[in-house]
Amino acid sequence: MKGIRIIVIVVLVVALLGVTVYWSRQPGGFATPADCLDAYREACRAGDLQKYWSCLAEPLRAGIQQQHPSVEELASFLRRDMTGLKSWVAQLASESEHSKVQVDVDEVRAEGNRRIRFLLERSRRGWLIVGLDEPKPVPAHIPFGTHISKVPAEAQP
Repeated sequence: MKGIRIIVIVVLVVALLGVTVYWSRQPGGFATPADCLDAYREACRAGDLQKYWSCLAEPLRAGIQQQHPSVEELASFLRRDMTGLKSWVAQLASESEHSKVQVDVDEVRAEGNRRIRFLLERSRRGWLIVGLDEPKPVPAHIPFGTHISKVPAEAQP
């Protein structure tokens, strides 16, 4: 009877060690949607495809790989797309326990503003981008680069 208890305890300890090692080898992922979007923006700016892929969930990743089979072309496209970016503002939904969140990102560019809607989902690996819409133009109250003398008086602080 005493031998069976020792065997059971040893098996439980080995199982707990195995689970601990397994979980410690899992990728870190992104703790918040903002962390994921920040990493996405920086990966696009640098053309860092490994970091870029780590921000995307599988169905979206496969679709982008089909659209851009050449990794060099995709990295170049991402860097080129971020070239004119002056500002990036994410309007996060309120923090909640939900596993999906929609985030609108406003990009300020010299040629005009645009909004991109991201859909993020919490997975086992943390928050990942599962969908994004095409950028839509957004009218600017005061276009980027407008001299202060040309700003209407009601818009000045």
